[in-house]
Amino acid sequence: AAPAVLLLHKLYDQVTGVIGHSGWEHGGIWCWPPSPLVGVTHHDQHHRFFRCNYATHFTLWDRLMGTLHPEHDAELKRNIRATAAVRRSARLLAE
Repeated sequence: AAPAVLLLHKLYDQVTGVIGHSGWEHGGIWCWPPSPLVGVTHHDQHHRFFRCNYATHFTLWDRLMGTLHPEHDAELKRNIRATAAVRRSARLLAE
């Protein structure tokens, strides 16, 4: 069982790593503020500003500790809307 668990963890780690660095908000409504889930925006802001957004899975800790970037929620909403617009356009082009 141990090799299978390690393989599954590695697969999870790779998939979430690709998604987390994609530049697109794949979580959609699941990440809509004040959702506790970390999205791509949270991660991108951490790399852009360094002194914020330290949590890896839940924004709750950054909210409680005062380390959430002040523009996080507004930027996240814009990014979710932009991702949704691109998906709609892609569907229209595919028809």
